[in-house]
Amino acid sequence: MLMPSPPQSGCTLWLTGLPGAGKTVLARSVASRLRAMGRRVELLDGSELRALDARAGRPRGFTRSDRDEHVRHMGWVARALSRNGVFVVAAAV
Repeated sequence: MLMPSPPQSGCTLWLTGLPGAGKTVLARSVASRLRAMGRRVELLDGSELRALDARAGRPRGFTRSDRDEHVRHMGWVARALSRNGVFVVAAAV
């Protein structure tokens, strides 16, 4: 018989900064440590998500509206994951 695991509250840690500032390196380190503590963790990297969107036929440029839409999309994904008990580490410019 399967026993449900105890509920885990999720949250989002959002890292921002200039390109090349080390956001992804820091995010990977934090995610690794959280996993070692037994947490369910998802890493959302802005560059990777942008590339996935482009392959899915939703390319986004770097205009103000494209950047705003990209951040809204990352926020929507982070919120969906965290409300389901996942600790989200997001890194975006």
